[in-house]
Order: sequence, then C-alpha cells, then structure tokens
Amino acid sequence: VLREMGESAPPIEIDTAQSWHTGRRRRAWAMIRGGALTVAVVVVGFLAMSGALAPRALVPATPDQSTSTDRLNYPAHIGRQLWVSDLPEDPGPMAALIHVRTDNGPGQWQVVTPDGTRYRAVSEGVPEPIAVALSPDGGTLVTVQIGPDVGGVERTDEVWIRDLVEGGTLVTSINDGYFDSMSPLLVSPQGDRMWVPTVNTQGVHGGEVLQAHPVGGDGDLAVSGRYVARGSAIGWLSDHEVVLLDPDHAPDGSVALMSWDVNLDLDASWSAATTLGVFPSNSDDGNFGAESSFWSVGPQRTLAHVNARSEPSVLTEYTLQGAAVRQSQFQGAAIWDCSMSWLPDGPALSKGLPTPAALAAAFAPQNATALIDTDAAIGVDCVQAATSALAGGPASSLIQRLNGVTWWWREILLILWAAGAIASWRGARRAQNSLFTGPLIGP
Repeated sequence: VLREMGESAPPIEIDTAQSWHTGRRRRAWAMIRGGALTVAVVVVGFLAMSGALAPRALVPATPDQSTSTDRLNYPAHIGRQLWVSDLPEDPGPMAALIHVRTDNGPGQWQVVTPDGTRYRAVSEGVPEPIAVALSPDGGTLVTVQIGPDVGGVERTDEVWIRDLVEGGTLVTSINDGYFDSMSPLLVSPQGDRMWVPTVNTQGVHGGEVLQAHPVGGDGDLAVSGRYVARGSAIGWLSDHEVVLLDPDHAPDGSVALMSWDVNLDLDASWSAATTLGVFPSNSDDGNFGAESSFWSVGPQRTLAHVNARSEPSVLTEYTLQGAAVRQSQFQGAAIWDCSMSWLPDGPALSKGLPTPAALAAAFAPQNATALIDTDAAIGVDCVQAATSALAGGPASSLIQRLNGVTWWWREILLILWAAGAIASWRGARRAQNSLFTGPLIGP
C-alpha cells in the first residue's frame, strides 16, 4: 500500500539553481548584518570609552556671565576616558577642577563638565600652568604660566583668563614682580575679577587685582582695571571686596584679617581696608608664608581655616568677627595647591591622599558618602568644585548613574555587545547551513 501511495504521489520538483541563488543571497545579507553589527559594537564601545557619549547638559550663556544654581550641577562620579581633549571654544560653565598625576612631570590640570566629561585646562602643547582657578559660577577659568629666565633678564609671568561662556581669552602679564606660588589664585563670584598673588624682587608679598571685561561682540576680553595691593588674599566676600591677611595688626601666634573694597583707588589711602578680627595662625613667629593657603571664604560670608599643626588636622569655621562657629577633624585632606570648595552651608575638602581623591563636606556625618568620587585609574589627587555646581546638586545623567554602579560599565557593555554580535553571527550561520540540510525527495 505504501509503495502504491508513493508511486501515485506527484513528483516534487526542486529548482536547485534557484535554491542556490536564494541561499547565496541570504548568506550575503547575513554577512552584511554580522559585519555591520560588529562595526557598530566597536564604534559604540570606542565612543563610550572616550567619553564622547556623555551628554553636554551645559548652561546657556547669560549677559552677566553668571549661572543659575539650579541649572548647574556637579558630577558625583568622575570616571575614565579613552582620551582627554582640549576645551572647546565656548563649552559653557564647568563644574569642577581636578589635578591628575602623571608618570613624568608635574601632572595635569583638567576641567570637568556637570556630566563628568574631562578636558585639559590648557591646550595640548602649552606648558602646564603653575596655578589654576575656576570662578564660583563656573564661567571663568584662570591659569598662570611661568615665564622663562633668559640671560639674567627678569622673567615675565602670564595670566590667562578664559571666558567659558562667550569664548574669549585674555593673556596679560604680571607687572609687579612674580607670581607667588605659595598663595592661592582667586576669582570673584561673577568671574570678572581675579586676585593674582605676587612677590616682588624685595620679597614683599602682595597681589594684583585684574578686572576683565568683554570687548565688542566677538568674545574678546581686555583688562579695564588693575590694582596693586600688599598682603596675601584668602578669598572674595563679594565681587568687589577681597579678604587679606593683615600682618601689621597680628599679634604673635595669630593672624588678623582685613577686607578691602577693590572699587576704591589704592593710591588714595588704605581707608578702604577694614580689620575683621584676630584668628589663630599656623605660624608662631608671625611669618605667615603660606598661611593664606589654609584659609577660604564662603558664599555666606563665613571663613574656614585649617590648623595643619594638629594631628588629625582641624578645620574651623568662623564668623567675620572671629567667633568660632563649628569644628571638624579630618585626615588625608589635600591642602597645598588644592583650595577648599563651598556648599551653601559649609566648606568641602578634597580627601583621600595620595589617590584617588574625593570631595567631601567638612561637616557631614562620619558615614556620609563623598560629594564627588574619582576612579583610581585616573590618579586624581585634588578635586575642587564650583560653588554654583555644588549648590545645584549632583547631575542625574545616564553616564553618572552608570559610573555610580561601577567604573567598568563601559567594558561590561562592550563585552555584552560583542557577545550579542557573535551570537547573532552564529545564528545567521546556522540559518544558512540549514537551507540545504535534510534529504531531497525527488522522482
């Protein structure tokens, strides 16, 4: 019966040539899909490693160069990048400054966007600056380049002022002596005035206040005012009022602070200077030296001082009149060449020496997490954040959330993408091979 049924069944005709061409087309399309997927995996992984996928959630420019504190955020996690490029012409306000150790040389200063993308503070090929400062609103970047000593001629140090919002850059020379590397470089809250610490050929410590303003509509800058002062500054109380150490009124073992209204002409008199109070000093002999590095001025008109002689070190917050508000003990904080940052309610310190550095609130509970942490692979030894960025809170971008889970998320995604590409390619190959498997039934 089965033989009769088989003989009576109609013949199955297979066009082998057509089947071959169909299979060839499928194989070609499978190879194209697999190749495209592989290229996509490599490209996406490369971009992810480089940091190019980080969104640029930057604040638009405003006429007075200030930024709204509810629109500028800080990166809670600063991770790796395949490369760190030069700053764009007008990148917008930056959220933080970091210093990265290198195998050779003094290291590298970098600026960081609210989403954690890092850029070099100065362009590639330019000597590394001796000092870097970011304005509290994140809109102005100031660097100092040490000039060469040529043939016994006095060197000329340069101050580079860069408007990150409008894109202008100003290079100006220090007129009164040299840059004082023992004292901090300071930028006013609105970023239009800079205190540049100096020391003249007689060893007298002072500073120049540079007032920059835009020229025309192309973003160029010029110095509209230059004031020369004595003493060492520790911070700005406002856009026109700077706080300085006052060695003339300081008893032994203490330091006196005075505020100076920069709007007044220094040549007229020192009547614009007002003594604020007498505070403890890190020096017993009245030789302040680098004393200014241990002080900072906050946005709420309070002062912070680090007593580095004690172990652990003690940070004290004062009123302008000299009354202690609160104290905090800490270990492993970076003080030299790493200025304090300020939250709306108090100072923040870069901790974690030698590396990796992290920024933490000075008066947070002991179990509080860091405001900004960094990947140990970068080698960060200093973190400073713009005041407006800390006031705006942490950024909530996808890149920041992934960095908070693991520093290795790029590599994990790359492995998963590669595994998916291989699985897709192998599936396509199995589909191709199954086209001609099984017996062919014919007459």
